[in-house]
Amino acid sequence: MNQTNNDNTPQRIVETWTHQIAETIKQRDIDAHMQLVSSEVQVFGMPSKAVIFYDEWRERRKLELKTGELLSINYTIQKIITSMPRRITFSARENLLNNKRKVIILDKMIVLEKEEDDVWRVIEETIKNWKVKKFNLN
Repeated sequence: MNQTNNDNTPQRIVETWTHQIAETIKQRDIDAHMQLVSSEVQVFGMPSKAVIFYDEWRERRKLELKTGELLSINYTIQKIITSMPRRITFSARENLLNNKRKVIILDKMIVLEKEEDDVWRVIEETIKNWKVKKFNLN
């Protein structure tokens, strides 16, 4: 993610990253999606209690995109918690729409890190809460 001088506020960095994640899902582009995920990523708070790492994230998203299970993703940024020159922590609500007309709603703490190549990537997520709602298309 390239940032210009006007776009380097923590809020703008987070908005850009969440928008890009959503676009990669919309475009069904696993390679672009994974460019926004650190190879060191860890996801905590999964229902299975397992920690998800890069390879598991990639395989899960690849399958979801291939089968059409994941239709879209969007974020509501709730709060920037901490901001340092190379790391931003924020809370967000992530909404995933699947092909079974269900919306999975995840309240998360997300940590972005500006890596050596100057790209902001997610390095850590902690799922605080989740729920599933049936989506009514009518």
